[in-house]
Amino acid sequence: MKRLPVYILILTAVSGHALDLDLTWNPETNQNVIGVVDDSGVFHHRYGSDQELELAGLAEGDASGERGEVLRWDPAGGYYVQGKRWSWVISGDPCPGDGPYELLLHWDPQTGGLNFFVLDGAGQLYAITKVSWNPKGEPVPGPPPYYLSSAQDPKVAGVFPIVLDGEGQVWFYNFYNYPQPDWELLPDMMHRAYTGAAPTDFLALTGQDVTALGKTGLYVVDETGLVSRSTETGWEEFARIPGGEAPYRLDGFVQSVEGGAKAFLPVLDSAGQLFLARDDLFVEYGEPIGGTPPLDLAVYWVVDCGTYRVFAVDSNGALFLLKTDGEWVTLCNSF
Repeated sequence: MKRLPVYILILTAVSGHALDLDLTWNPETNQNVIGVVDDSGVFHHRYGSDQELELAGLAEGDASGERGEVLRWDPAGGYYVQGKRWSWVISGDPCPGDGPYELLLHWDPQTGGLNFFVLDGAGQLYAITKVSWNPKGEPVPGPPPYYLSSAQDPKVAGVFPIVLDGEGQVWFYNFYNYPQPDWELLPDMMHRAYTGAAPTDFLALTGQDVTALGKTGLYVVDETGLVSRSTETGWEEFARIPGGEAPYRLDGFVQSVEGGAKAFLPVLDSAGQLFLARDDLFVEYGEPIGGTPPLDLAVYWVVDCGTYRVFAVDSNGALFLLKTDGEWVTLCNSF
């Protein structure tokens, strides 16, 4: 009897989700990769350097001297860094599945390579190359809608796709299942499905985060503005967003603090307002982005600088970066 209201809530919550943003870092080339899959299944991406992120994080027009020679802002075309324009590149044909789509980009330390994944609206996982899409295994066994993230492999020292389904169950894609890789329920979340209001986003901490925390942390933001996290006994309230507009988008990472580590979890609402956690409550940070909804959010840890960058993208493909002074700057205007 509990399943019916969950289905109804979730189906109404995801109707505006038209694109998905993600990013990662390639330690072998010291490049960042920013990617978006839109509501047509088209994969847009961009490769860059941490230096570009550092320069683009400056205020518009405040560059001077040598810095002005490498950073240039053109209102008609976005940022140019060292003569290279910020723009999107399309990879191959659209995803063969149907939306809504979820995108996952991550560096796998075990295989030593970048992995680009897309999950379609039917729960089918695809691996992306620059020219083709390759389906991986069977669809997620649970019902839609789906939210895709990545986490530490519970069996080996790798990183793997992880999905929250429409019944609140958490699945991971086991690449090492013999003879056929397949979806399995996440061992430490069995029989403890998320049962709150309809989710609007889901986050599982990556392998690097797990090294700091000592475990995989799972976070869900729902349509009421409540962020919940997984514990040893089930889901518990983490913090609440007052005054925001659903649907909410969530991303983050683990940062070291005195005596341990804690999660940095910014949340973006549908009006483009960013919220940051303060104790058990999220508070507004900066001004709204001003992009065309629906919006998505992604956080990138800048390895060389030892700090983070917060990105957002709107439905037209405009890419925004949160500057160090709390304002947003437009890196490129559209797809």
